[in-house]
Amino acid sequence: MREARPYSLEHFQRDAFGLVDDQMEFNERTLAAAVRQELAGLALSTLDSMGLLAIADALDNDLAEWKLQLVAEKTGGRKLHHHQIAQDRTADEVFILVMTETARLGKRESAISLACVKFGISRSTVFKLIRGASARHKRMQEVFDALGIHPSSPNNSEN
Repeated sequence: MREARPYSLEHFQRDAFGLVDDQMEFNERTLAAAVRQELAGLALSTLDSMGLLAIADALDNDLAEWKLQLVAEKTGGRKLHHHQIAQDRTADEVFILVMTETARLGKRESAISLACVKFGISRSTVFKLIRGASARHKRMQEVFDALGIHPSSPNNSEN
């Protein structure tokens, strides 16, 4: 048994063309054609017909005074560029702190605990940030290697 779904514009278009389960393009022009096709089969008042024709024209007529555009609902939130930069900067700071403190203290657990306290984050967040920063640094190193640049060298002009 098929799951009951709310009736949508796409369902309306499929019903108008008799293509309930078939693949079909869905855009402004195809929806306008479906509205016009359904309108031709209905006995509506002149005012109702004119209203539906105006909607169809707004969907697909480039000369219409008003334009209607189909916009799909966005899922998830987009990160703003400056938020991503701030998050990457924090991840880099955590990564550098953990690596330097691990080298200094010889114990990774102590370095992770220090990062938790300093940044006010959980252990799992420390590990997540380290993974992200480590992958980013690895990609950067691959680019530098491909370009023949060695940023860790004290004097890059010799390389």
